[in-house]
Amino acid sequence: MRIFQLISTKGCYGAENMLLQLTAGLRERNHEVSMVVFNADRLGGHALASRAAAAGLELLDLPCAGRVNGNAIWALRQMLRSRRVEVLHTHNYKSNMYGYLASHGLELSTVATCHNWTSTTAALRLYERVDRLLLSRFDRVVAVSGSVAAQLAKAPLPPRQLSIIGNGVSVPKRRPARDDEAELVIGAVTRLSPEKGVDLLLYAAAEVLRRGVRARFVIAGDGPERERLVKLSRDLGLSEHVEFLGFVVETGALLQTLDLFVQPSLVDAMPMAVLEAMAQELPVVASAVGGLPALIGNDQRGLLVPPGDSDRLGLSIIRLCDSATLRHRLGSAAREHVIRQCSAAAMTGRYEQLYLEARQVTSCEAITV
Repeated sequence: MRIFQLISTKGCYGAENMLLQLTAGLRERNHEVSMVVFNADRLGGHALASRAAAAGLELLDLPCAGRVNGNAIWALRQMLRSRRVEVLHTHNYKSNMYGYLASHGLELSTVATCHNWTSTTAALRLYERVDRLLLSRFDRVVAVSGSVAAQLAKAPLPPRQLSIIGNGVSVPKRRPARDDEAELVIGAVTRLSPEKGVDLLLYAAAEVLRRGVRARFVIAGDGPERERLVKLSRDLGLSEHVEFLGFVVETGALLQTLDLFVQPSLVDAMPMAVLEAMAQELPVVASAVGGLPALIGNDQRGLLVPPGDSDRLGLSIIRLCDSATLRHRLGSAAREHVIRQCSAAAMTGRYEQLYLEARQVTSCEAITV
């Protein structure tokens, strides 16, 4: 199949990492796949473009000025026609809108993946309402977790139109054993935005260190909250114990240096960073939001805490710091779960089957017309 993956991006985070895994997996299955990125020459798009180039994946730039740009819609439509695209797969609300408008009337199948609706601002809530209306026009709609599917239930989607396909990651070789007696390294890989709850991690870090735990914290990622979070770290007296790394391209190498991983989100769906940490055999402490409870299972593959509760977050981190045995048990179970249930190959196979189903719908409609 000839497939376009369309995304609007502000960096290389969860949805972008999933897209790279899916595109590479589809290429390995002999499909013609291209990623189309709004403003790939700008900061957010450049990060994804660099990763795509390193992996040998084709990425096409779609220049787009402003929120609604007729020239961008027309340019995308011309791409779809000239490349004779059979499946257009869009990711999140802006891509859904442009993809729907550009493909309207063309003989191709449309698939949309909803990675998350955060509803954190009035503008986002408006976009999400529009998105619900547009999604009903797609041949197939995918939720990355049960919690996202529950949100999509508010949209007028027939049951046959909606599928749940969890994110998947490549499983690396086992990381080298770390010294259980050394200073522990606790990390997070996330966008620095309000819904990710990184301030809660800083409050928890202060409590962990106050209890005398030998640990340091590393936070990888960038975003609008960075300046405030750095100041908060300084105000809490954490400057010597917390390092803000900024955006990290090779997160796999970073994860190999950690002893445990923290995801303190207030809102989330199926974070790729958590899956990657689990694949690296890291125990995870995470907020019980979105698809994380089902993924982690409390005391099975990590520890869950109520969202917004920095005290419980700190106590759970301390519990793992105090027990190498618990860290190893949870980390081993986490890796095995990813291998069995959340591999990139399994995700790719599910999407491939969904594309085939969508193509059948399009072919039937064309015959009917």
